[in-house]
Amino acid sequence: MGITAIVLAAGRSSRFGKSKLHLGFDGKLLAAHVLEKLGGQGFDKILLVSGDPEILEIGESCGAVCITHTENLLGQSASIRAGVQAAAQDSDYMFFVCDQPLLRRESIAALLSCRERHPGKVVLPTFGGTDGNPVIFPAAYRPALLGLSGDQGGRAALTGTADAVYCHFGDADEGRDIDTPRDFRSLLVRASRLVVVRGGGDIATGVVQKLWRGGFKPVVLESSAPTAIRRSVALCEAVYEGHAQVEDLQARLVRDVPEIARCHAQGVIPVLVDEEAGLVSRIGPVAVVDAIIAKRNLGTQRGMAPVTIGLGPGFTAGVDVDVVVETKRGHNLGCLIYEGTALPNTGTPGEIGGHSHLRVIHSPTGGRITGVRNIGEVVSYGDTIAYIGNVPVTAPIDGLLRGLIRDSLLVRKGQKIADIDPREGEFRNWRTISDKARSVGGAVLEALIYELHKRRQEGDV
Repeated sequence: MGITAIVLAAGRSSRFGKSKLHLGFDGKLLAAHVLEKLGGQGFDKILLVSGDPEILEIGESCGAVCITHTENLLGQSASIRAGVQAAAQDSDYMFFVCDQPLLRRESIAALLSCRERHPGKVVLPTFGGTDGNPVIFPAAYRPALLGLSGDQGGRAALTGTADAVYCHFGDADEGRDIDTPRDFRSLLVRASRLVVVRGGGDIATGVVQKLWRGGFKPVVLESSAPTAIRRSVALCEAVYEGHAQVEDLQARLVRDVPEIARCHAQGVIPVLVDEEAGLVSRIGPVAVVDAIIAKRNLGTQRGMAPVTIGLGPGFTAGVDVDVVVETKRGHNLGCLIYEGTALPNTGTPGEIGGHSHLRVIHSPTGGRITGVRNIGEVVSYGDTIAYIGNVPVTAPIDGLLRGLIRDSLLVRKGQKIADIDPREGEFRNWRTISDKARSVGGAVLEALIYELHKRRQEGDV
């Protein structure tokens, strides 16, 4: 006798307060985590019961037969009936919920094996001693399942334990579903390793490298026209080129959230164009790091993820982010701030090789830039390095052209457009992440590990 997988995804999410199936976890919507684990398990048919077009589309992509069910006010029993009616009359049924993302393929296989050893029995899983899903019902239960009403679940069709067999799993997390916002936050803190990094410039790239090496899975969110100066060490170049490499990091421009997991599986950092960070809830990160370095907050808020970290001025720890990282060169570079703000922007760059403001070049006028020298070239005082329209931009000091804004971009008067490093001993390092970016990146990694440890210690899981 065959068996049909019936995936229930037509609930109202009344306890959550909004449609939870549109939330992401580790780069996939909750529903995708379950549906992707059903293929190759030996089901005669996989049925998805939902009234949500996007969830139905995910189901189709995973090989499910979709049953459009919009009468969610009739309760869970109506979804169960819709699935049973679409299955073969002589089929057994295995019921799944779509908000149980940590359920393992191996556990599904173990339940199916238990069914084979105990034909005619209802198979009930427990996770860490707590009853959970998915439950398997023999075909003989068809009339009882079709007779359910209101918010009755499938277990209401079970009249006694004599007809049931239990299959026990030790991991309580595997059986937890997501009923409330606290459940979702707990899921992210316990199980997500994905971190959204807003910005892909040179400092952000240093952050990404530390996170990646620390076992996290970064996702870079960028604007459609990044204006990084140190482009040779900035992953945001993927927006223009489709890909970028900085030291051991490879990045790829992706178009949508489902591509994130594929990138990470290939050892590649995904870069998405999402300047407003509107995709964060669909990505499902454990943390958001604002590494735009805009000297002001461009929309990052506590609550976007369990942990929020802001780099430099413009953020207030405990108000709009959980932690602020100091980005000003000096003794406190990389310091973690838990109350208040970073040092204010003075408008004067940190001193390098005896030069401060002269080493950073700002546009003398507004217009479109045309570079005439390349990053990595040694320039002398007075050399023309670019034009803004017809206005030449000259080097104010001798040194290595470490950064130059991308050709053809429209720049405003006073905008930072180039960076010269006067230190002859550092000329070889223009292709590598800077000391400042490494320091800030290490501080972000420290802050994230500490914040997650603190939440777990405090029971915020």
